[in-house]
Amino acid sequence: MVFGLLHLPATAAIVPLTPVVIIRALLLNGIAGIAFGWLFWQYSLEAAMLSHVSFHAFSFALSLMLARFV
Repeated sequence: MVFGLLHLPATAAIVPLTPVVIIRALLLNGIAGIAFGWLFWQYSLEAAMLSHVSFHAFSFALSLMLARFV
């Protein structure tokens, strides 16, 4: 839950915060937070941080590719 709350300022910079947007951000970031927490628990902080950065890089690249089709 905290992982999702910490991402709300970044979400607010992109779209206005409505209850639906907040719930979506908390849910999706909560799922990712569980995955990153598992990586931290099983491997190390570095593994969790690297996967977090990699996920953001992948998401950014995907959004750039999809924007070309709009």
